[in-house]
Amino acid sequence: MRILLDTNVLLRIADKSHVMHQEAVDAVELLDERGHECVIVPQVIYEYWVVATRPLEKKRTRHVR
Repeated sequence: MRILLDTNVLLRIADKSHVMHQEAVDAVELLDERGHECVIVPQVIYEYWVVATRPLEKKRTRHVR
């Protein structure tokens, strides 16, 4: 089965200091071990790029209204 990976999963895998880093890595590894195909779409690549290249001070700021 194909499984679409969310941007947040990729971001957590890329950020080794994130509290959910290992959980994200383990989840994707488990899917792979069970024979699933993890896929991404162009929208996920775009979202990843936007967040990953955001200045650090803006990464810390949540959408607070």
